[in-house]
Amino acid sequence: MPRLLAFNCLLLLAVTLRAGGLFEAGAWAPVVLPATPETEEWYAAQTLLDWCERVTGVRPELIAEQPGVALPARGLFVGRTAAWQALRRPLPDVEGDLLVRDVEGEALFLLGTNPLATRAAVGRFCEQALGVCFAFPGPRGADWVMRSSVGVPAAERFRPAFAWREISGLSNELSQEWAYNVGYGKAPEFSHGFFRAFNQEVFADFLEDFENYRSPEGSARRTANAFPRSAPVRAGEGKAQIDPVSRASSLG
Repeated sequence: MPRLLAFNCLLLLAVTLRAGGLFEAGAWAPVVLPATPETEEWYAAQTLLDWCERVTGVRPELIAEQPGVALPARGLFVGRTAAWQALRRPLPDVEGDLLVRDVEGEALFLLGTNPLATRAAVGRFCEQALGVCFAFPGPRGADWVMRSSVGVPAAERFRPAFAWREISGLSNELSQEWAYNVGYGKAPEFSHGFFRAFNQEVFADFLEDFENYRSPEGSARRTANAFPRSAPVRAGEGKAQIDPVSRASSLG
């Protein structure tokens, strides 16, 4: 009887530990992806699986949401899953990236305002919850300590001080993954061309205004975006005129 009671207590303790954390008693909560994940969301899930396995020696199960199939109440949900959308917690409309870590019961949600921000949110989880220090690209460039348990971290919405952050010259996937893990993303595309800086409607207005300024009749058909400009200064205007002949005779 005492042995049976001790066994039941041990079993109850194991169930309690598993229910209270993401990794307990040698088992991970599953990693859940949307039914049709974005490419960067899929990569974020792979990064999470790899580092969970490196830190604990156990690889979590990866499952995808399916219509009509009940979702697990305990898991690590990566990206804009249906489970997260059901929480009805809209993200603020901010410029740049916002890294989101939400908690609902035993479910942890890792996502961002865009798919690349989701990868950064996963990297931040690996740093804070798994204790990984990403010093250089690749597994050999990181430092961590093996863990026997991983709890559920607190919810967080983190917005970097710089809206856009990017490191150029990253030529392979390991380098790019390292950059996302430490919080870098991608800056908007830059171009000197007005057709890239503005949309087609604004660019068309710009061309019309430019033609108006060049033509003498432009003042009669300027658009609402036009504004007056002074005529260009021609060579010699606004400067003192010197007659070289009279100048030479006065010196003689």
